[in-house]
Amino acid sequence: MDEEENPHDQEIEVITCIFEKSGISTMAKLQLPKEGSKKDFCDIDVLGIHNNVVLLVECAGNETLGSKIKDFYAETSVIEEKFDLLISALIEKHLDFYEKCKKTFEELRSEMLIRKLIVTSKKVDVNQEKEAWKGKLFIWGKEDIEYFKVISDTTYNHCKYEIFHSVEIKPSEITEKKHKKPTTVLYISTGEQDNEKFVLTFPMPVRDMLERSFVLRYYYDPETGFQRLLDKKKLRKMRAYLLNEKKSYPNSIIVVMNQEVAVRGFDAKKLFSSEVSEDIKKLGERTLFSVTVPDRYDAFIVIDGQHRLFSFAQDKYSEFEASGDAEKPRLKHEDEALRKLADELQLVVTAIYFKKPDGKIDEFKAKLFFEINTTQTRIRPEDIIALTAKLNPNDPVSRAHILLTRLNQKGPLLGLIKVTFWQEKKIKITSLIRYGGIKDIFYDKSKTYKIIHSTFEKQTKVPDYADFCYILIANYLFALRETLEKKHKRKETKEMWRDVNLEKYYVTSAVNVGALLRLLRHLLSNKDKVYKISEKIADEIFENEMNKNICNKNLIHLFRKPMKVLVKAFSFTMDEFKTNGYAANRWGQIEADMYHAIQSRHPGTGFGDIKLIKKSLRKT
Repeated sequence: MDEEENPHDQEIEVITCIFEKSGISTMAKLQLPKEGSKKDFCDIDVLGIHNNVVLLVECAGNETLGSKIKDFYAETSVIEEKFDLLISALIEKHLDFYEKCKKTFEELRSEMLIRKLIVTSKKVDVNQEKEAWKGKLFIWGKEDIEYFKVISDTTYNHCKYEIFHSVEIKPSEITEKKHKKPTTVLYISTGEQDNEKFVLTFPMPVRDMLERSFVLRYYYDPETGFQRLLDKKKLRKMRAYLLNEKKSYPNSIIVVMNQEVAVRGFDAKKLFSSEVSEDIKKLGERTLFSVTVPDRYDAFIVIDGQHRLFSFAQDKYSEFEASGDAEKPRLKHEDEALRKLADELQLVVTAIYFKKPDGKIDEFKAKLFFEINTTQTRIRPEDIIALTAKLNPNDPVSRAHILLTRLNQKGPLLGLIKVTFWQEKKIKITSLIRYGGIKDIFYDKSKTYKIIHSTFEKQTKVPDYADFCYILIANYLFALRETLEKKHKRKETKEMWRDVNLEKYYVTSAVNVGALLRLLRHLLSNKDKVYKISEKIADEIFENEMNKNICNKNLIHLFRKPMKVLVKAFSFTMDEFKTNGYAANRWGQIEADMYHAIQSRHPGTGFGDIKLIKKSLRKT
């Protein structure tokens, strides 16, 4: 999307695209006149219609959200009270759209559900605003918008269920073909139980499963989420499998059932007469269960099998995936065939139900997902790191993840690290943790840990080791940035510092940040006889003053001399990067070159610890 485009228009375009891909009929920029007047009194940025659901959407753009919400709520309240104004505007200006949604405006008028939604890409406390306006209108922030962009592009019509869930609409409230859906759905299951839970297995129609299953994705809700985002390439392959085989998958989808699901056991013998076969009689000796699925889109939380489930939702390729008009007829035929399969086939479900609500259920879901996907189908490295941080907060990887998140929130790397799925041109957190040696800061058997922890123990003003590492690294990198500013001026340094993707510079690329943090070990080593920074840090730290310590001029000053050497020795341009033979995985080589650049300024004095440098990279 064009960066110069108005943010307000960008939001309208994105929401329109999300709705259309989700099977919600959409009209953008609808202006409504006052009653008995041709003068407009308000406009609706996006109007969404699906059966008896009407979505009124306001796109906030760069405007202040607080006042925008109040105005939007007041205007839409008038529309809600005098809905004929909206219908009249559609008939007068957008007759085709009115005819398309005529059933909603005429047949379903008495059952109409109106929801007011405001979207914003601006940085605000969206959660606080959501709570303040709960039940009156709904708010999507930047995370919501980016999430629904991905989900609508991978689950198509199913995405509308997630949208409806977000604006508190239940399945039974959606009117289709003049008939409401049942509030509950009943299934018969085999299974077993213990004191804590039921583990049940039953077949379920694909359509029901699609409608009443939910996926808690980590990147949408880090508090309760654990699932990864959908892989579009994988879904395409699975769509092809369904179209070729024309049958469902043999393995079951694993879910955890919502606490509102009702599970009851009964004696199967009562179902069978004395005339049935011996096989049926044997079946009757087992206990069966009834599973009553509640009126919720999140009745089943999918632990394993989301790609199998949503492969049945890949039925809009002729609209959104066709590369040319010649391809559309074939894709349209395949879409129709896939819809038929979704109507006819069933999925085997293995469902876990906990008898009593417990705070450990969320942890169980995440751990089960983690175990399944790290021992069978591999998940992406960033998802493994995020889940490790969630499930094992004391793991070195978890602590490294928290450290980098803090540096991204405040400090010299502010906003430079990729912490959400939709961000681009950011330092990959996985690279720094897995290859840059950041996790070694917290791994008590590593040389890095021993050096930094030894420095930590020489002071008493910061009692927490993780806080100390945060302070130390922040000021170390601030020293480099301030030294660059003295040589290149602030504007050029800003350009250099924000170039994290090896376009013109490499100073804040993942490989160089990793190399710099490896170099920090030399500056803190007890073997360093040049700067002796480890001996001086205790005197320069403020006691119990985190805010003052993050950009502590005294600590920054300790690193200025070695930073001056680096800035003089390195231009940090991509020409230099290529000339020196650097690459995205040459952490050790860049560290060695930085070490030798400083050592050459102090010959015979013993800078750092040469043993930390790989033997093949040491200069004699």
